[in-house]
Order: sequence, then structure tokens, then C-alpha cells
Amino acid sequence: MKLKKIIYTYLLIALAINFIGCTQKNMLNQDSDDIRKIAWDQLSEESKKEIVGDWQDAKLEKVIANGKSINLLDLDYDNKEVYHVTFKTKNEELLGPIGVYISLDTHKIIGADYRE
Repeated sequence: MKLKKIIYTYLLIALAINFIGCTQKNMLNQDSDDIRKIAWDQLSEESKKEIVGDWQDAKLEKVIANGKSINLLDLDYDNKEVYHVTFKTKNEELLGPIGVYISLDTHKIIGADYRE
């Protein structure tokens, strides 16, 4: 009888962990869409014309901002975790993609990748 109780307990724990993981993944996907859209909305019309696809095609990741290797507009974010949104462009082979850095707290563009 104890063995059945232990097995049921492990099954319940496994189901709970699976449910929590799925919920967090769905929230992350929603947040990812929101951040990419926020970045797109703050781009200039000139930049938007260069981009292949739309905001949903952008790559999103969390990185540590390094003011020495990126064009950081707000130095308060140097060495802090930020979002990095990368858009593919028509001139990517020549100039590279358009990459912008978004603050985690204000969701404003606080920097950009250098382009050739």
C-alpha cells in the first residue's frame, strides 16, 4: 500500500512540474512577441524599409550589455541584462543585421549593434 502512495505522489509531482513548465513557456512566448513588437515600433521608418519580413521574424535573446562592443545610448545599462532584438535586412551581407537593445524595465531602446 505504501508503494502505491509513493508512486501516486511522484506522478502528481511530475504532472505539476509539467503544468508549470508549459505555463511558463507560454508566458515566455507571449513576452517574446511583445518585446519584438516594442522594438519594431521604436525603429525609424528608414530602418523598417531595410528589414526582411516583419517584427515577428526578429530574433530575441537576453544578454549582458557591453558598452565597449555595442552603441549603448544609456550607460546606466552597461553590464546589465537587457533584451537583444535582431532583425534580418536586405543588405545583411554588406552591413549586417539591425540589432537593438531594449531595457528589461522600461522597454525602451537603450542601444544598437554597430553596422559596417
